[in-house]
Amino acid sequence: MQETARRAIRQYLELEDHRASVLSSASRVMSAHADALARLGE
Repeated sequence: MQETARRAIRQYLELEDHRASVLSSASRVMSAHADALARLGE
């Protein structure tokens, strides 16, 4: 039972780390290409 809980916590933390990395990357891409994104939205 404890191993199952540890595994679930580990998976949750890995997912959160991945989510943070994706959000950070998306933010950098949006900043780097803000002009092109604005033109696409017109």
